[in-house]
Amino acid sequence: MGNTHKIEERKKTKRTKVVSLSDLNRVFQIEKASFPSPWTKEALKTQINSPLGFNLGLEVDGELIGYIMCLLASDECHILNFAVDPRFRGRGYGSELLSIALDTLQKKGIRHVFLEVREKNLVALRLYIKSGFKIVGKRKRYYEDSGEDALVMYLTFSAEG
Repeated sequence: MGNTHKIEERKKTKRTKVVSLSDLNRVFQIEKASFPSPWTKEALKTQINSPLGFNLGLEVDGELIGYIMCLLASDECHILNFAVDPRFRGRGYGSELLSIALDTLQKKGIRHVFLEVREKNLVALRLYIKSGFKIVGKRKRYYEDSGEDALVMYLTFSAEG
């Protein structure tokens, strides 16, 4: 039975795209379903419109199912927001989207990538560590909704690319 699920997943049409304002409502839906304190629609709109933003989405069979939102400055990237629709989790889509985003960032000349993640978000932590991120610090009581600490994670790309 498990193999059938994998075969069905392979048949799906997947593509990455730059997140645009036409995706705002869908991004907001995923945001609300993913986080205890979701970004507002206005905050998402500001990020999508930001000239320093790098926002990538993953579509499966024409439906946006995940996104990653970053702020770029010089050769640095700060991953601000990353989510996959809960209905599509556990299928490797988050890993695939992060991998494509990191590859694209590296090709753009980014050398340093930072992010914060909830200390208890073990699924995200495993994904980031698998992708080469290291824990470099902690922000005490970073998340206002729960008072939870954030782990600061860092990834550097070699100069050779």
